[in-house]
This record gives sequence, structure tokens and C-alpha cells, in this order.
Amino acid sequence: MSAGEHIILVGFNVLAPDWHEAQRRLSAVLPKPDAQGPVECWWIAEDDRIGNSDNNSAVFVPMGEQQATTDLLTHRTRP
Repeated sequence: MSAGEHIILVGFNVLAPDWHEAQRRLSAVLPKPDAQGPVECWWIAEDDRIGNSDNNSAVFVPMGEQQATTDLLTHRTRP
């Protein structure tokens, strides 16, 4: 990540008959990434995503447990 670049995780509650339709509806209203605008990219931060995102899923942890969780995940994902 470069200087001046920030990741902000935002949640949406989407009304739709099923999960795939909810992702389709949400994707249709999110801004298109634009080199001239403030949104460089966006992705669905879950394992179950249909938007062809190349980013990893999010991991939510209890307040105050961020470092311990980072250490645990790093240890488990790297030999």
C-alpha cells in the first residue's frame, strides 16, 4: 500500500431473494473504479464471492485481539 492509500471496510445489508442476486445488485450500484476518482478498487471480502475478486477474504476478530490473531494466522499460513 502506498502513502495516501487507505483501505476502509464497509458492510451493506442488501435485499434480494438469494446470495448471488444480492451480490449482483450490490455490484451494480457500487462505483466503477476510476483513476480520476477516490475509489481505486473495491472487492467483496468474503470467501463466497461471485465478483471475481482477486483479494483475500476478511477476518473479523474481537476488539483487542488483532495482534494475537495476526500472529496466529501468519503462523498457520506460512511454513
